[in-house]
Amino acid sequence: MNARAYCPGHISCIFRVCMHDDVLRSGSRGAGIVIDEGVLTSVETCPGSGVIVYLNGVKVDFCVSFSVVKRLGVLKGEGIVVRHVTKLPCGAGFGVSGACAVGVGLCLNEIFSLGMSMDEVGRAAHAAEVECGTGLGDVGSMIVGGVELRKVEGAPGYGVIENVDTDMCDLVCFSFGGVDTNKVIGRDGFCGLNKIADDVLERLFCDPVFDNFMRCSVEFSKKAGFGSSRLLDVIGRLNRIDGCFASQTMLGESGFAFFRKDMNKKVLDELRGIGCVFQTKVGYRHPELL
Repeated sequence: MNARAYCPGHISCIFRVCMHDDVLRSGSRGAGIVIDEGVLTSVETCPGSGVIVYLNGVKVDFCVSFSVVKRLGVLKGEGIVVRHVTKLPCGAGFGVSGACAVGVGLCLNEIFSLGMSMDEVGRAAHAAEVECGTGLGDVGSMIVGGVELRKVEGAPGYGVIENVDTDMCDLVCFSFGGVDTNKVIGRDGFCGLNKIADDVLERLFCDPVFDNFMRCSVEFSKKAGFGSSRLLDVIGRLNRIDGCFASQTMLGESGFAFFRKDMNKKVLDELRGIGCVFQTKVGYRHPELL
């Protein structure tokens, strides 16, 4: 038996860590952008036992994929092979682990006729992310889509997410490399980071328009201190282009920029020489079986 699924990627722009005893109530408040570029996942059963996971054809020890399989309780006398394929850079702030978790959940739900709703699949994926330390707010956002504000933390059905209206839809994303998310969200000392986020989010939630979304994103990036000098230099140059709005992804040595189509060449010229650059759109396509 087999199934295939798609899940969009997600850029977190601002985040406040909110941990509770219940993983379903844990997560992040913040703001971000769902993007069309995502992850394709296929799952098939096979003789034997255990779970084998591949990412872009390479066998990997991918915690979230194993965790979703375990949470759904489908390891009963047969093996499971999971294959993830994506053009997104991994560990660079584009929500790859969350998209993989959702894709596995959707496929297992179909193969084993579990009868789960999208929110229930999302809760399993969110719990896997929190437990593995790979993300806090991507999954719920992927299910909602668009440019979003995470106003209450938690898994689908627990968190509260609202959209920001915008006619900006074209983005270019770029990356110098990844950051180990678990080393950041797995630490204990969040007081300083959360204080920065609380201040920025209070102003954003009071004026939830696109221009303020981008201003607050840039401010959080600068004050949180996750950006390298080369990344901040590129973001600064992009923001000097009229009609371009750029900021950093959380977490990764990566950035993104909204731009008007007539600004395409100027934006790409500023990114020349960076190894990973790709264009995409704001994602309104929900996770789905294929």
